Amino acid sequence: MPLPLLADMLHEDDEQNRWNAMQLIASHVDASFDKQLTQLLEDPDLRARGMAGYIAAKRWDRKALPILEKRLGDPRF
Repeated sequence: MPLPLLADMLHEDDEQNRWNAMQLIASHVDASFDKQLTQLLEDPDLRARGMAGYIAAKRWDRKALPILEKRLGDPRF
């Protein structure tokens, strides 16, 4: 499945589709996806933003902690 289609699925209403798309993305992307991941972390759709958090944790490991900690303190989440 093409990466743009998987990234679009992070906005799906169906939680299983979102979760599966996130797992596939997290397992197969490299640094070329980082720019899009940064955008997804700021996406207006909370579902996509949440899934992006999982991907960031997988991709960036400990480097994602400051981003994720900031999200935990944000009342919009």
